[in-house]
Amino acid sequence: MKKLLSLFLSVVFLASPAFANFFSGTSDLHPGHRSSVYYIAGALDNTSDTLAVTADTLYAIPMRVKTGTTFTELGVEVTTGAAGNGKLCVYSNSNGYPGTRLYDGGSSSFTTSGTGTKTVNPALTVRDDIVFLAVVFDATPTARSRLAGNAYFEFGTASTSGGGMLYYAASSTYATGCPASYPAGATLTRAEFPTIWLRL
Repeated sequence: MKKLLSLFLSVVFLASPAFANFFSGTSDLHPGHRSSVYYIAGALDNTSDTLAVTADTLYAIPMRVKTGTTFTELGVEVTTGAAGNGKLCVYSNSNGYPGTRLYDGGSSSFTTSGTGTKTVNPALTVRDDIVFLAVVFDATPTARSRLAGNAYFEFGTASTSGGGMLYYAASSTYATGCPASYPAGATLTRAEFPTIWLRL
């Protein structure tokens, strides 16, 4: 009787949407998102630091989201300004690599310290369970950053010695901004990266 019950429950689970969604990569198992909460790309803990960014580098950090969630704010924080600007954008996921541009936030000045926040208008409804939040600067301000220990192993690692992948960094001029497709051949990087977030 116990074996029959166990078999029955196994069949029910295997036929359930939760099982199918788990292995198809959709995010039904994601806990969801709440308003007025910061969702930081790539962050696995609350440890932060500061980082002097590299100009003309399109940083792209992966982030797992709940499919169908609508976001209205995209931001990055500069702790020490430098005469210049930055552009924020969001890319789709293409087999673990940034794909097509989903949102281009345009330019923000980072001459002085402060939070560069873009109101996403129209609001961005994410149709995939992974996106890449990206930023490029034309100067070298110091940004709030996440430490190299904050790693997503599911995106692969750059070496067999361990340590998860953190972000991609592509050479892309500020004038180019956020191209329609993320540049090919970007470097898989394990190092500190600028903190970028989404909010509902």
